[in-house]
Amino acid sequence: MNNSPPVPDHSVVPTNFPRPRPVVAAVNGKLTESLEEYDGKLYALGSSPLSLWRSWEICEELAQHLAAECCELQTGAWVHLSKAEILANQFIRMEKCGWGTAPEMHWIIRRVAKLLDWTPLLDDTP
Repeated sequence: MNNSPPVPDHSVVPTNFPRPRPVVAAVNGKLTESLEEYDGKLYALGSSPLSLWRSWEICEELAQHLAAECCELQTGAWVHLSKAEILANQFIRMEKCGWGTAPEMHWIIRRVAKLLDWTPLLDDTP
């Protein structure tokens, strides 16, 4: 019986999914970069194929959840709001809760709009 976790398919991470910027810090007067190792290679912290896949998986799951919630809100409590206002309110909720980095939250809202076939927010750039 194999109890190993499944190997993630890194190819499913969309090319438009945000990549973290390298973190560079000064230690004892020298610049250093935070690195992680994956499959024998070094990557900037958070940018290995496994780290990107994990981040994308969380963001995709949240986008799927929010898309379903937006449909419910559109016909229920937020029936008086436009689709753009619903998306904007969802973004504000994510921001207040700290549900990811700014680029991830923008990606999530764009993904929600795509899943619902709604027009994405015009000012949705990190």
